[in-house]
Amino acid sequence: MPFSHSFISRADAVARRDAKVVFGAWLAAVLAMVALGAGAATGLPAWLEPGLLPRLQAGAAVLVVVAGASLFRRLFGEELVGRATRSSLRLATPAGAFFLTLVAGATPGVPVPAAIVAVVPGIVALAVGSLQVLRATASREIHWYLAGLGALTPAIALALAAAAGGITTALSLVLVGAAALAALGWGAAVSVAAASARGSLDVAQDKLIESARKYRHVYYSVPIALVSVDTQGNVLRWNEMAQEAFGHLLEQGRLNPLSAVLGERATAALLAAVGEHGRHRSELRIEAGGEVRTYAVDAMAAGSDIELSFGDVSERSRLAATLEHIAHHDFLTHCLNRRGLEREIDKLLGSLSERDHASFLYVDLDRFKTINDVFGHAAGDAIVLEVARRLAAQLRPPATVGRIGGDEFMAVLPGFDLAAAKAQAQRVFASLTRETVDYEGMQLNVEASIGVIEATPGMQTRELLAYADEACAQSKRAGRGRITALDAGHEALLNYRAEKLYGTQLRFRLPTERMRLYAQPIVPLKGGSGVLSYEVLLRTEDEHGRIELPSRLLAAAERQGAMPAIDRFMLTRTVNHLADHPGHAMALGFVCVNLSGMSLNDERFVADAISLLREHRAIASRLCLEITESVALYDITSTRRFVDEMHAIGASIALDDFGAGYTSFAYLKELPASLLKIDGQFINGLANGGKHQGIVRAIQQVGRELGMKCLAEWVEDTATLQALIELDVDYAQGYVFSRARPIEHWLDERVDLAPLLACQS
Repeated sequence: MPFSHSFISRADAVARRDAKVVFGAWLAAVLAMVALGAGAATGLPAWLEPGLLPRLQAGAAVLVVVAGASLFRRLFGEELVGRATRSSLRLATPAGAFFLTLVAGATPGVPVPAAIVAVVPGIVALAVGSLQVLRATASREIHWYLAGLGALTPAIALALAAAAGGITTALSLVLVGAAALAALGWGAAVSVAAASARGSLDVAQDKLIESARKYRHVYYSVPIALVSVDTQGNVLRWNEMAQEAFGHLLEQGRLNPLSAVLGERATAALLAAVGEHGRHRSELRIEAGGEVRTYAVDAMAAGSDIELSFGDVSERSRLAATLEHIAHHDFLTHCLNRRGLEREIDKLLGSLSERDHASFLYVDLDRFKTINDVFGHAAGDAIVLEVARRLAAQLRPPATVGRIGGDEFMAVLPGFDLAAAKAQAQRVFASLTRETVDYEGMQLNVEASIGVIEATPGMQTRELLAYADEACAQSKRAGRGRITALDAGHEALLNYRAEKLYGTQLRFRLPTERMRLYAQPIVPLKGGSGVLSYEVLLRTEDEHGRIELPSRLLAAAERQGAMPAIDRFMLTRTVNHLADHPGHAMALGFVCVNLSGMSLNDERFVADAISLLREHRAIASRLCLEITESVALYDITSTRRFVDEMHAIGASIALDDFGAGYTSFAYLKELPASLLKIDGQFINGLANGGKHQGIVRAIQQVGRELGMKCLAEWVEDTATLQALIELDVDYAQGYVFSRARPIEHWLDERVDLAPLLACQS
């Protein structure tokens, strides 16, 4: 704290409490020291034993220093002096008591040395402390104190000299004079401090009165409602803004409870929170003047009272409510959107017990795309609006309806078991399809498929939505315009739960014991070369030993972020297989291995891949790493960096599914790929001519200009193969040559080139 504040507070304590007592004790000690010291030179009473006099003289000197240190601390405190000085001053009293004991019980000759040991450090500490205070502040008190200390020091020295062997009459007069000057100086310091304290107190009182006046002015004029209450919730005062807002609830001249404004429950909660934490903030809706408004209430303990401020946030609250409504409601139908419906489902599932029932209807409009295509989106919107109206008419609260897709609705039916929900679905179906929708004079039919499910305790929202979607999908697969109800034991739900469990397990461990490497040959269409190339593909083995496509594994890995682990397995196993068969590896043209976008963005996978291929550079020269075009173009900078790393090691790059993206040609120059794998959708039906041939021809020409080979996948017949040869495509891959086989199969087996030879003959 600043010195002026510290000194005023301490001087006030000096003037009003114990400083005068301490000064009186010090003055008594000084008088005793003078009487004993000077009296010895002029004669002492006969009853005073000669051996007792030195002890009394030395003890009086020690008491003077101890009392002086105590007075210093009360006048100036310890904030302005150094640590060593503070310690010395604090030790003055216990040290003085110790040396007084020594002096009282000492043998002749000991009192004076003991007193000197006690007095000298005290005098030094007082001198150093006074100089430090003088450097910090030039107050009159410290000047008087220093003057008194200057006179006191020789007086104490003469008193100790008298105790040691006596002093002359002249020196005794000096002792008396010095002590008198010391008393004058320190007495003046105490008087000035007391006067300063009284003046400061008057100033403080004036400021307090002025502050109270200003506080009152601010309290009653601030443009926010303020209310003061006691800890029992009784209103003590309120300002004009509070009068305007709550005047009909607060009446002058009577005891007003805060609950008249906030209500009993809100008041109890506020008082309890302020009592426990000292402050409480909340937003409350309060009826004021016939209108309900929202206030931000800030309550804070202020001594024995509680001060409350009320900020009117009604407009902000209305805006927040509007945004909340927009976020959770469909803009066209104004029923819940998917987010809002999921929130309602979360609440319902969270409170569902074994005794409760809750069912759901999943409604999907049939042939809705046709209506949009034929009659336009405005007609489609008219259908959606009418469907929402009919659903709302059939499903009254507590049922809830939401639009979760363009032509998909879902209804939440609390309290309905599966049988009751199916009966309700039949009524809904009849309501939707019985009457046409009039649109600009045209009568449009409404067709729908409905899935019905019942929730079970422990079911999650995502699980329930997937389950309901499957029930509706079964209605569509059965011919549309139907209702399908699935119970909790249905295979669709069991499969979903199995998939979820499978995905969770992938976080910890890949089922590598059931993962198999297969390979499908890639055949060059030019030059009649018999050099084998192939693409490595993943297959899985089920519990019965049957080989199947890895759709389930890859879908779960995508959901759980486990694709880098699968790609690491594929790349490592492929490299190890080729390293174990070096003759076979060196005879290959190239070997394609797919990499997912997730892996390319995984720094650990990229580092592991680089390390693996650097260790097997000879094998790396045979590898062609396939990157899906959309993934490659998502982050062109990172992809280019990865491509450059692979090229430096000796591996090549292929762009997979080329042509399916939107900006391929613009970015091809940025990606030095060796191979373009033309997306299979352009290969199907290629033999029939048309647009697909034009697209494939364009890709081939661009590839040739950029020095890239082109590979057509999904080649299933010789007619397509013939078309590719005529389009000058470099490679073909597909069932026309072979299905994928275990990678070990191709160690000894050659590709059947008969289809190619037939086309070339």
